[in-house]
Amino acid sequence: VTVEHIKRAAAALKKARPVYGEILDFCEALCLAQEVSKENIVLEPIEIPEDILAIKRKEAFPLISSKAFSIDMDAAQTLLKSLCGLAGKANEILARGGKRLLEIIKQGTLKPSALFLKILDDDGTFWDKAEKKAHIPAPVLAFMAYSSVRPSLSVRAEQLAIYLDSTVKWEKGYCPICGNGPALAVVREEGQRFLL
Repeated sequence: VTVEHIKRAAAALKKARPVYGEILDFCEALCLAQEVSKENIVLEPIEIPEDILAIKRKEAFPLISSKAFSIDMDAAQTLLKSLCGLAGKANEILARGGKRLLEIIKQGTLKPSALFLKILDDDGTFWDKAEKKAHIPAPVLAFMAYSSVRPSLSVRAEQLAIYLDSTVKWEKGYCPICGNGPALAVVREEGQRFLL
């Protein structure tokens, strides 16, 4: 995905569905900010020893657990601050959440790194507690945190993809890289299942 791909896709969607123009403008700005952030991510590649890799391939185990993903905290925090500003262009709920999140980050009431690490932890109780502490709806906090770490996750997944065996069709219902379940499944014309 490139900046030009994002711009073309957004333009096509806005032309096809003009009623969604406002939210598509936000989504385009979000994706562009993530792509720019991705260019600045610094993560040391993970090396998987051949003997461990052979076992993972044979048993169809994921390469690593989602908790083992690394995040470039500086890049994520910079992106989070940018996204808080962009949220003002989305809708009232995100605008209020973004404004409030910037305030509490400046006050030191909530550490962005805590939000980022909990994205990987899948701890639902954390988000409820954070909502009460920050006075920001939990879905908004989780959205902002995930959107901020997504470039790091993407870079890490690209680094690990070199260990996948492209000659073997993946038949499992989970990600071959991190083991998480899919957010969406698509059945293509040939009847082939594609998990996203």
